[in-house]
Amino acid sequence: MSTRLIVAFLAVLIIPTALIGFFSYYSAKDQVQQKMTEPINTIITMTGQHINNLVGEKAKLLSYIDRISGSASTLADSEAMQYEINQLANTYPDILAITVGDEQGSYTATPEIEEAAYDPRTTEWYTHGKNNNNGSLYFSDIMKDPVTENIYVEISKALSDGQRVASIKLDLAPLAQELSHVDVGGNGSLIVVDANRTIAAWSGAIVEMGGGGELGGALVDGIPLQPNTASSPDEPIAFSKYVRTDLEYDVDIYNGVNALTGWNVIALMGHEDFIAAAKPILVTSLTVIIISVLIAGVIIFFILRSFMVPMKKLRTATRNVREGNLSERVNLRNKDEFGLLANDFDQMTISLQSVVTELNQTSSLLSHSSRMIQESTEQTTVSVQHVAETMQQTAETAVIGAENSEQTANAVEEMARGIGTIAESASAIVNSAEATERAVANGGKTINQVGEQMEHILGAVEETSALINELSNLSAEANRMNEAIADISRQTNLLSLNASIEASRAGEHGKGFAVVAGEVRTLSLQSKQSADEIGATMSKMLDLIGKSTSLMNDKVRNQVGEGIRISREASATITSIEQYTTHIVGQIQDISAVSEQLSASTEQVSATVAEMSNISKVSADSAQTTSAAAQEQMAAMEEISASSVQLSQTAENMQQLVRRFTL
Repeated sequence: MSTRLIVAFLAVLIIPTALIGFFSYYSAKDQVQQKMTEPINTIITMTGQHINNLVGEKAKLLSYIDRISGSASTLADSEAMQYEINQLANTYPDILAITVGDEQGSYTATPEIEEAAYDPRTTEWYTHGKNNNNGSLYFSDIMKDPVTENIYVEISKALSDGQRVASIKLDLAPLAQELSHVDVGGNGSLIVVDANRTIAAWSGAIVEMGGGGELGGALVDGIPLQPNTASSPDEPIAFSKYVRTDLEYDVDIYNGVNALTGWNVIALMGHEDFIAAAKPILVTSLTVIIISVLIAGVIIFFILRSFMVPMKKLRTATRNVREGNLSERVNLRNKDEFGLLANDFDQMTISLQSVVTELNQTSSLLSHSSRMIQESTEQTTVSVQHVAETMQQTAETAVIGAENSEQTANAVEEMARGIGTIAESASAIVNSAEATERAVANGGKTINQVGEQMEHILGAVEETSALINELSNLSAEANRMNEAIADISRQTNLLSLNASIEASRAGEHGKGFAVVAGEVRTLSLQSKQSADEIGATMSKMLDLIGKSTSLMNDKVRNQVGEGIRISREASATITSIEQYTTHIVGQIQDISAVSEQLSASTEQVSATVAEMSNISKVSADSAQTTSAAAQEQMAAMEEISASSVQLSQTAENMQQLVRRFTL
């Protein structure tokens, strides 16, 4: 349980803290990403405006050239026009060259073109400018002079007379110089490229770290471009976004298309910048988690100690009671659930001790009664054995008498002595029979006492069973109390859940209440676990009480009932023996009377010899019958003795069972 409590406490602490740190980290990263990417569209817009200022303003000079070219009839001899374009070139240092050509192949240019066979009609700027007869500007691809390595663009426009085309060769170095100071943020980069993916200007990490090509060169693959869909050069810059996920870190690619030139202004922002900016929050969250775990470890130690100390006492007391020490007491003075449980345990042990004490007394009384029954049975067995021996002697004497009666006819002189012997034997038999009758009567009384004692033992067993049933009812009551504790735990868990819901609704103000709700939920779970373990212990006690009740109801009660049955059978057998003995006494008295008559009138011996022979035979038969009855009585007494021994063994087993307990 301690391991579960530690895991539960750490889970309650670490999981919410980790989740808070996790979501705080990602929320902070999202906030940082939002803050860092918010200015990107503004940067792209300002870059587009800067392109319009540097390039668009120079493109407007073509309109000025259109005005001054109208006064010249031909380009070949127009000195005024040459002067004007020279002045423009001198005024704007970033203008590398100005050329005006017509359909006849004539041209004027500054600086002068040294190529003698130069024909402006074969140039790209003339061809595209001538085709744009609607007066729109043509911007060539960004090019790099192989000699001077200047990066430039040619801007051309058909003049209003429809016969001439003017061109300005514009150096893009000032644009690249000014844009190189633009800071996108972090490791972000800014790139200006034309539709042919040629780089006109750039800034940021792509310049410092390399890997992006060079000015005037081609842009690396993997960065998409957007076409110029603007219907007018004055339209605002158009934005789009693309996320590249095939690199080590994701990269956000923002595109803006300048409507005037059709160039793409590209801003690159790597997600590693967002992660690096949010990393301090992650470190702080981990630090808070570690400190919280350390503080929680101290709190868990004291909480577990408050749980485990009374739990250890309860376990020790339960183990001692299981081993038979019913004098064990917990004596826990706490006022919490453990204190109530310990008090109930002490009360249960007291009740169980009183039951076992009474059971011990009952078993002692049962053992004493069984020993008395055994002693009485042994005495009765000896008496019956003596009766049987006497009956055997009587049977033998009767047989001898029958033989002597048959010889009486031949020996009259010996008849008197035989009659005297018969008389004496009859007198002895009468005395023995009377003694047997008295012994049998005493045996019947003893057996009746055994039966009554068995009835008392049965009553004691039923009282013991009733006490154990009451103990079972008390245990059931304790089980119901445990179920009440479990109900309270479930209600507490429900209240904790409601409190957590309300705390989550309260937002930041409910965080403290959420922690309290979590602790209440933890306490309810611990109460439920304790209630479940108490219920399991009570179930084991109920099983033990049920087994004790079954033992008392089945084995002891059956054994006592069997003893009562055997006692009743023995009583019936002794009653039969008593009847047979009474009958024998009557017959022997008849024999004595006949013997006295034979002694008084020996003259009638001859006449009554035959009758005497018959009587002797009857006496022998009766003696044998009496001997058989005595044997049956002995067998019955042996059964009673065996039953009393079994009853004694049962009482001894009960005492041994009770001796396991220390009262």
